[in-house]
Amino acid sequence: MNASAATESQTIRAFMNDMQTITIIPASGINSEALYITQEFQNLKLEIEKVESVEERAIFYLVDELEAGTVYRVRSEEDEELNIMVETGESPRSQAFEEKYYYDGEDLGAFCEKNRTTFAVWTPVAEEAYVLLVSLDNTDIVLERLPMKRTEKGVYRFSTIRSLHEAAYQYEVLINGEYKRTADPYAISSTVNGRASVVVDSEKLGLGKPVSLPAFSSPVDAVIYEVHMRDFSAHYNSGMYQKGKYGAWTNMGKNREAVSPGLTYIKDLGITHVQILPLQDFGSIDEAEYPPAYNWGYDPIHHFRAGRELR
Repeated sequence: MNASAATESQTIRAFMNDMQTITIIPASGINSEALYITQEFQNLKLEIEKVESVEERAIFYLVDELEAGTVYRVRSEEDEELNIMVETGESPRSQAFEEKYYYDGEDLGAFCEKNRTTFAVWTPVAEEAYVLLVSLDNTDIVLERLPMKRTEKGVYRFSTIRSLHEAAYQYEVLINGEYKRTADPYAISSTVNGRASVVVDSEKLGLGKPVSLPAFSSPVDAVIYEVHMRDFSAHYNSGMYQKGKYGAWTNMGKNREAVSPGLTYIKDLGITHVQILPLQDFGSIDEAEYPPAYNWGYDPIHHFRAGRELR
């Protein structure tokens, strides 16, 4: 059976197992010896070290490493119509991928300073990437589509000489031949329900400089207080302003009962460390509803990049 006859009755797919191995499934009825692999828009054939047949799979072992984010195709010497795109597959979980594309830079996300805004996202498997500036009122509406440039370690970047403070944005990436939209996994702010990210100029937040606590002489000197962000102040007799909200933590004045609310109250108790239950956007509640549904936050839909310095 030639390749065309095989594809009439079944869908043939190809996957990168790692950076030097491609598997074709199913391969029954196909002459594996007639197949070759090429990079998209190039006629150059990749050098194959050997081919193994395992049940209905054909496994190609390549001499050189493949490049993530590059489109490869399986073709046939016997059938010009056979043209299978090689999907990313399990390759990002391989040790070779980790060594080749690991990135530990601190510049991922959106940074806004005066009249300049930069975006950077690590996505080595993407063939293309764009910054989508979207409407705050309706994140399905795209206002601008800005092309990003692929740089070292598979980091895509875009920079503009304008302040985009408080602009809502998403990323659009092309992976395995499909365009997909996503919020920024490195963002520090997002819209309702986390559908889009928001650019923040940290200078306009008035946070001041970070303050470090003095080191303890012994770990047993720590007094740790575990608390839920909303539960801390939500009770109607809490005596706090902005009950159940972030603002309840930052109001440092005393209430009518002369009780110090917020962080001042915790400090007066002698607490040295506060462990707050998850603060990420949760997937199981609708933030637009009021009163809001109760949740402890253990189903996050965004990363929470602890320790990232706002600059």
